[in-house]
Amino acid sequence: MYRRGSRGPRGLGVVLAGALASAALAGVSPAQAQAQEQCRSNTSTVSGASLSFRMCWDSSGTRINYTLRDTLADGRRAEAWISSPVDGVDKIDEVLGAGDSHVDWTTFTFATSDVWMRACTSDANTNRRCDSWR
Repeated sequence: MYRRGSRGPRGLGVVLAGALASAALAGVSPAQAQAQEQCRSNTSTVSGASLSFRMCWDSSGTRINYTLRDTLADGRRAEAWISSPVDGVDKIDEVLGAGDSHVDWTTFTFATSDVWMRACTSDANTNRRCDSWR
């Protein structure tokens, strides 16, 4: 299962500070807590859409911060798609209009690096064109 919501740049700092404080209370140094978390960043582009994301996972779950942009005035929607071993493949976001973008995040309750994202475009959910999974 995943959860979506909007959060400003300060929200990530608060989450990180809370995680480090929790690690300190548990007798784990901040350096050890950071070493246990693994992250990867990537971009996915297809004509008309650009998706950039940073994905991090540890024993508490998998978190993804992403930005989706519509890059062409072609009337097609820019879409963010996600694939996970638990939930399968889902469209999680879309924007319409050249220059439009959306910054968001999603969280999975399971810890895995086996979560993939890709950018797609569609004409009102038909004639979909996608980049490869990243």
